[in-house]
Amino acid sequence: KDSDDVIISADFSGKGYLSIVNISLFETRARYNRLIIYYVFFVCFSCCLFLLIRHFLNKNILSWYVFLSLAGIAVLSSLPLLNKGLLYGDDLYFHLLRIEGLRKGLSAGDFPVKIHPVWINDYGYAVGVFYADIALYFPAILRCFGFTVQSAYEIFICMVNMITVVISYFSFKRIFHNSSKIGILGCLIYSLAPYRLYDIYIRAAVGEFLAMMVFPLVFLSFYLVFMETNAHNWKKYSVITAISLTGVIQSHILSCEMLAFPLVVLCLIEIKKVF
Repeated sequence: KDSDDVIISADFSGKGYLSIVNISLFETRARYNRLIIYYVFFVCFSCCLFLLIRHFLNKNILSWYVFLSLAGIAVLSSLPLLNKGLLYGDDLYFHLLRIEGLRKGLSAGDFPVKIHPVWINDYGYAVGVFYADIALYFPAILRCFGFTVQSAYEIFICMVNMITVVISYFSFKRIFHNSSKIGILGCLIYSLAPYRLYDIYIRAAVGEFLAMMVFPLVFLSFYLVFMETNAHNWKKYSVITAISLTGVIQSHILSCEMLAFPLVVLCLIEIKKVF
């Protein structure tokens, strides 16, 4: 597209000298690839919106209130993404490099990508061994379809916020005896908690806010296992425990270790039910 202000710069911090022989600008298929994703998003969003509206048409006013409240909370938690440009976070460059490394590895036909090619002047570094990359494959695939790494990261943050809102609402609602009002209140307090927003927009602590996304599901699963009166249902609820704890492990190992302390205390308090 037309541009009035284009700057091409080169930084060289090695030994010897840097010689630029020529510079070429050429069109790629990135714009057309992005259109495919836009169409897919639009179709999925339209289908979900249609199903939700059809579902809520037969419901009372409280159901509409819940739907609009959750949508409002998700929008509020994502407002900083509307800022022009990408907000700088403490670990932002590190995680953007992780996304770019996954993209380059996938483009080379490598899966799963354990050694990210872009690190250390393209020699590669085994970031995928030390950090769980499952969630970051989503923005990496967006990169493969021509999105900039910044745009892919922002879409990823938006998706995390929406999933956090949904998980926290249903978890708090179920814990407090299917109370929609307490579910919304718990979702509001949790999703807009200053520390969670600080993690996302100031620290850019991807692993930690991914773990926080599934924390409510962990608490819900243990609540159901210990509080369910039917002795046969605990096996069904233990599946939720396995899924939620796997989500934490695949997000942030340190959060998993910190989560272990209150869970051990809970198991000691409910020692009879454990056995």
